Amino acid sequence: MECPHCKSQDTRKFSVIYESGSTHSTLGGVGVGIGEEGLLGGLLGGSAQSQTLLARRVTPPAPPEPFSGVVAFSFAVVFLVMGALFYSFTNPTFGIAVMSFALVPILVKMLRREKEKEQQYQDVMRRWTDSWLCTRCGRDFIEQTPGVASPEPLESKIRFILRAQGKIAATRCYREWTGADLQTAKHFVEGL
Repeated sequence: MECPHCKSQDTRKFSVIYESGSTHSTLGGVGVGIGEEGLLGGLLGGSAQSQTLLARRVTPPAPPEPFSGVVAFSFAVVFLVMGALFYSFTNPTFGIAVMSFALVPILVKMLRREKEKEQQYQDVMRRWTDSWLCTRCGRDFIEQTPGVASPEPLESKIRFILRAQGKIAATRCYREWTGADLQTAKHFVEGL
């Protein structure tokens, strides 16, 4: 893959950089000794992780937090209790209406939000998978088919970089791609 900025062939995929620069290890052992109180023993264990700075720079996006069933359950209990109270002390139809009209929209909204978060994560992860780093000039770029313009507008590319790598990287990319000054680029990124 050729770097679109400096035309170097010295490029690597984010996923390869991350895997080759990250190590995970687990340690374990048994210790036995003889002391004044007799035979002593114990188990020792632990784990460690280390990363190069470059691997840390291209770390994949974190998956969204899992759906909080506790929150949904809490809402359900509150509205079921309210509905049961209305059902017991007033009109039964009104109690059932309170339960269904209050509970169903909240649960539907929560499920939609979870689906949106998952879709955003899939989009960001797909972009990360297609991302490359030029080890000559230090710039990162997205793999593209030669001669085919990117279907995405500049704003969505900058928004992706903002989510994946932060404000500084997004501002730098905006400046590189548009030739804008620092103040204009900063204003654009902060407006997203």
